Amino acid sequence: MSKYTVASCVSAGFLAIVLSGCVASSNFYTGRTLGSGKFSPGIGVDDLLIKSTDEAVTSSSSVAFVPSFMFAYGLPLRLEADARFVIPRLLELSLRDQINPRSFRIFDFAPDVTFGDLFGGYTYLRYGGTLSKDIGGIEPYVHYSLYQFLKATSTDFSTSFFSASLAELTNEDRAIGVGVGIPLGGFELYPEFDYQYFGNNLNRGIYTFGIGIRGIPK
Repeated sequence: MSKYTVASCVSAGFLAIVLSGCVASSNFYTGRTLGSGKFSPGIGVDDLLIKSTDEAVTSSSSVAFVPSFMFAYGLPLRLEADARFVIPRLLELSLRDQINPRSFRIFDFAPDVTFGDLFGGYTYLRYGGTLSKDIGGIEPYVHYSLYQFLKATSTDFSTSFFSASLAELTNEDRAIGVGVGIPLGGFELYPEFDYQYFGNNLNRGIYTFGIGIRGIPK
């Protein structure tokens, strides 16, 4: 496997396929956080569609979908705490802060920081932000994030797509995505397309599609 193929696998990587030792790129939320004391459970399914920009990457389609359970709780000052368990062994804990006041109608924007732990493997921080716009109750959104690995060795990825050049690769993963929050009765549907790429090279990465469902708090 060449260096470029390995790098493509990594950017492909850090897919939501935790069975292969990777991370999730989807958000399934807008730039609007929950009100203080509000609680919202949800479920998500990542990787319903996987398409690599590198034809050499074929292993990325070995898992058809990856389910997850999500929980969000509103805090004072427009803060929100989120927890997500991606089956079978990845836990993400996030803190989001809606910067704009609730009365601001032009857009909603919330930066976030996430701590992720693959049980028995690596840990990482993810920094990002989500920008959205409420259009008659429907909320299209865009998000961007980058990853910083806190604990990772080549053995953590020995069953994944690569085991070499780890220092060069693990801290250069990026993700961008677009989606829309659609209210349907007592819950919201979040179809979302994401693109993960290595470093600053947008030509080497993977497209994924997933769907999230979150309960609308009363």
